[in-house]
Amino acid sequence: MVNPIGLGCMGLSHAYGAAKSHDESIDFLKKSFKTGYNFFDTAEVYTGKTSGGVISNNEELVGMALNEVRDDVVIASKFGITIEGITPTPDASPEPIQKSIEGTLKRLNVDCLDLYCQHRIDGRDIGAYNTCMHGCKYCYANNIEIVKYLSLTTDNIMDFHDN
Repeated sequence: MVNPIGLGCMGLSHAYGAAKSHDESIDFLKKSFKTGYNFFDTAEVYTGKTSGGVISNNEELVGMALNEVRDDVVIASKFGITIEGITPTPDASPEPIQKSIEGTLKRLNVDCLDLYCQHRIDGRDIGAYNTCMHGCKYCYANNIEIVKYLSLTTDNIMDFHDN
């Protein structure tokens, strides 16, 4: 059973100042599991630097910390944002989706992922339906249990309906 309170891991390596050290982050994640957390949320773009300048990749930290208890946790990650320089850009075209899935599985050091979410809707004329079809095809081929799309608009939903 999944605990109704999950742990969003973004702050360990992204967005809230300098990233925590690898040891500190891994210790925190392991302690979180021991206290009852079993749902962990990460994303391919949650990357930052520690105060010492070491690159900290959130998916790698989650993978290292939870490898020994993988069968007892649910791991979610997100795709659909590329970083160009320091600017995050939504990109849900087929090639980046496939690259994201492969990279996420490698960084987490897992054979399958429980939940994979589109981080942001791509504003280009790709269409939510096409993104979903490409995403689902790659997810099915790479042992992703559930695909979720975040921030859908009425137009996005109508795109599914019309197809």
